[in-house]
Amino acid sequence: MSPSFALPAGPSPTDKVAMQFAQQMAQGKFALATKSFDALMTKAMPEQQLSDLWQALVTNHGPFKAFGTMRNEPFGPFKIFFVPATFGAQTIDFKVVVNSAGKIGGFFIVPHTDKVGCCRSQTRQIPLKKWRQK
Repeated sequence: MSPSFALPAGPSPTDKVAMQFAQQMAQGKFALATKSFDALMTKAMPEQQLSDLWQALVTNHGPFKAFGTMRNEPFGPFKIFFVPATFGAQTIDFKVVVNSAGKIGGFFIVPHTDKVGCCRSQTRQIPLKKWRQK
């Protein structure tokens, strides 16, 4: 009799929300990307502002190249995803906060790190207005 092994679980619904959001931005599908926002995020970052943010990343760091391996951390009723994104020669993390309803309630650009659990207290948040293009 051979031992039984549990197969690794596939991505959870909240994992898929964060992955799809990042992919939609990379494809320039900002209207579709904002559909996964909760009501507060929809007000805080409408489609045009998300598009402007992406363009600012390209202008400041170079063309988008690839996403790295996503990691996540639970935080109360939320799941925080860190999606490494390489623009030019620099990798940054997209910090995507997904609530229990599967909606994005927060989106931040933070310095890249591979360490788990380090980012809550050491992350420097960049206010949205710094990314807005006039």
